Amino acid sequence: MKYNRLVLVTLFASLAVLNFGCGRGVSRSDAVSTETPRRLAVDGLVMGTFWNVKVYVSDPKWNESELTTLVQTTLDGVDRSMSTYKEESELSRFNRLRTDEWFEISAGMETVVALALEVSRQTNGAFDVTVGPLVNLWRFGPDKSPLAAMPSDARIAEVRKNAGFDKLELRHEPTPAIRKKNPDLYVDLSAIAKGYAVDCLANKLVDVGIESFMIDVGGEVRCRGYKPAGQANNKQKQDSWTLGIESPRVSKDAPSQLHRTVCLDNQSLATSGDYRNYLQVGKIRFSHLIDPRTGKPVEMISEGVEQPKRRLGSVSVLLDSCARADAFATAFFVLGAKDGVALADQLDIPVLFVSRLASGNGELVLEETMSQSFRQNVRSETVKNNQRAMSPSGKRD
Repeated sequence: MKYNRLVLVTLFASLAVLNFGCGRGVSRSDAVSTETPRRLAVDGLVMGTFWNVKVYVSDPKWNESELTTLVQTTLDGVDRSMSTYKEESELSRFNRLRTDEWFEISAGMETVVALALEVSRQTNGAFDVTVGPLVNLWRFGPDKSPLAAMPSDARIAEVRKNAGFDKLELRHEPTPAIRKKNPDLYVDLSAIAKGYAVDCLANKLVDVGIESFMIDVGGEVRCRGYKPAGQANNKQKQDSWTLGIESPRVSKDAPSQLHRTVCLDNQSLATSGDYRNYLQVGKIRFSHLIDPRTGKPVEMISEGVEQPKRRLGSVSVLLDSCARADAFATAFFVLGAKDGVALADQLDIPVLFVSRLASGNGELVLEETMSQSFRQNVRSETVKNNQRAMSPSGKRD
């Protein structure tokens, strides 16, 4: 499964999680163990992207090797079920069906499809996991053959006829199953599966007794517990996890910089953006984010044509569930800042929209739009020194 949406930057010491800004002053007496916890940090690859996990543990049985095995096994299990790149995945087998018969699914698939359909209804179709054929049409799916020319409106309309979340049906009893109301329906869970993988791993870590961790799978992040405070004179305190949201650059080749830090207390943070994953055909550059309502990329930029003065660059969503945050980050980007923040306020979801403003001198000027819940409930600060951002693995931007 290939996921190359915006990479949310997590910062830890020289690698990736910030050591400033969110000291809660939680005393050691509030912690589960009075022993000094050890920090373990491991990373790897899954779903065509990176994963990065940091934990604090007191139990001596845990080491990097044991932790890596647990993480990789858990994430690979989700990938084997929900990948559109693996021919024998649960999802790929469903997509190959050309029938309206029920197809029995796993409990995990049931959870993800139910959530996807819920978010689709809440956003009036701005989020839709049946856009797979349109994603493939624009060459952001498994088909990576060059796009010789822009798809015609007629071709887009033809492909759109086979899409629509209302054409996907889910049942819970007697066994979980899904079916196609249109036999040509194709489901792509890439806008929610990474977040779900994070949630699965978070639950697994808690099950084995690890209560303090930061999980990042391709930019979808979930944190739990606290980490020892970084101040040398404050070792009896613990801090919340602090993460950095990357500034939406003009292109993926521009230097990466931090825009804002966010403190997470047993929360998830998902970010969607337009500049890391895009294609260009002739003089037209277009984003990988497809608007299910039009069948076209959310943003298309033509060289030599005057662009809007305000262009949305990234959307960050904070929720308890990373899968839900992942889905809503995509939906809110499709909706745009104006309609998106109105819906976010209606649903009481903390969301940050970052837009690029046209500047006469060529400088990148950013404008923030916050939902009421983000403004009132999220501990966050802008980064004023344009600190360079590193990837969670410390190996790539």
